[in-house]
Amino acid sequence: MREPTLETELRSLVRTWWETGRRDGAIATRVFGNHALTSWAGLLLLPGLAVVALSGLVFGNFWQLHYIAGLSLIPLLLVKLGTTSYRALSYYVRRAVYRAAGAPEWAGRLLAPALIVSTIIAMGTGIWMWSQQSEAQPWAKLHVLSVLAMGACVGLHLLLRTPISLQAVARDGVAALQHNVPRIRIALVGIALAIGLIVGLAGGARSPFPSRSTRAGTERSSAPRRASDLASGPLHPTSGSHSRARLA
Repeated sequence: MREPTLETELRSLVRTWWETGRRDGAIATRVFGNHALTSWAGLLLLPGLAVVALSGLVFGNFWQLHYIAGLSLIPLLLVKLGTTSYRALSYYVRRAVYRAAGAPEWAGRLLAPALIVSTIIAMGTGIWMWSQQSEAQPWAKLHVLSVLAMGACVGLHLLLRTPISLQAVARDGVAALQHNVPRIRIALVGIALAIGLIVGLAGGARSPFPSRSTRAGTERSSAPRRASDLASGPLHPTSGSHSRARLA
């Protein structure tokens, strides 16, 4: 009979926690803690992402809601990216506890880079356009393309991870209610939600409607507006330029 190795012992602890929810050692708790925090952040992101997507489809009428919802997601996104990256890094640098827990399924390993990159580009371009109060190119096109890619990746990610994440959140919540584990994970995501709401309301509520002009194409984009102004008459009757246009 083979003697149990460190890897098999650690794997047994993780499997016991996964199958029964028991706290059989700090090692299993540490792995599950990372997984539970990732699951909390991911599930709480879903309603916000839905609001961002729907308000983006009708941006002209709901641009302010789009800003507020998008900015509010930043802290939760940082939590999820941080926990996911930490677990992946721990696995690949061969930390025993994470190696014992095993690697994600191959589909998740292939999907993760595309999801992370598209999310970073989508949020980065969105924040840039918000800060510049503009929908200038190429940022607007890059934002739309990255959002489409992110949406496809999120859909696949949900198919792969939703049942497991729901199970982890349910167990973590029940354990916290029974005072069996610290509530630090729930407190952390609560703080991230609160900070996000403050950032979203402060940054989005006071933003003006973005301009569609670009610096490189200001003259090209302003010419049609001047033509339409001439056709509809002067906005300010006292303006000298509009008076000359009308006389001409």
